[in-house]
Amino acid sequence: METIQYKYSTFRTSFLTLFIFAFLIFITWGAITSTGDDRLVTIVGVLLLACLLFYVCNQLFLPMLRGETILEIDSEKLNYTLKDLTLYWKDIDDIDYEDFDMSKYNSHSFRIRFTMKESGSEKRISTWFIAGDNRGIFDSILNTFLKYR
Repeated sequence: METIQYKYSTFRTSFLTLFIFAFLIFITWGAITSTGDDRLVTIVGVLLLACLLFYVCNQLFLPMLRGETILEIDSEKLNYTLKDLTLYWKDIDDIDYEDFDMSKYNSHSFRIRFTMKESGSEKRISTWFIAGDNRGIFDSILNTFLKYR
């Protein structure tokens, strides 16, 4: 079987990174212009946002720029690099999805749920940062699972 690869969503990854960066600039400006007791709180906020921006850039933005794959499906396994999660078809009992309709934000996302055979535990992956149609991603995973389990 040919490997199916999905890339990072350029729009959502870029939007999140730019949103955090803009908020960081806004909070930094507040830290510079504030006086007294508020300054300590805003400096802590700046440091926390800087850490969050660093994390988002390393986990999402830079891999997207390099054209890396976030989800890889082959005849043996599914590899979700965002969570460093590898699931083998032989270990999965069932696949289902949770549908998140965020129509007020003009957005739609799936969270794909995998029930494991031995432990009965559930593993989940989100389609939020995966480029492509949510239903198409789920169908690819399900069809591959049914074919190779």
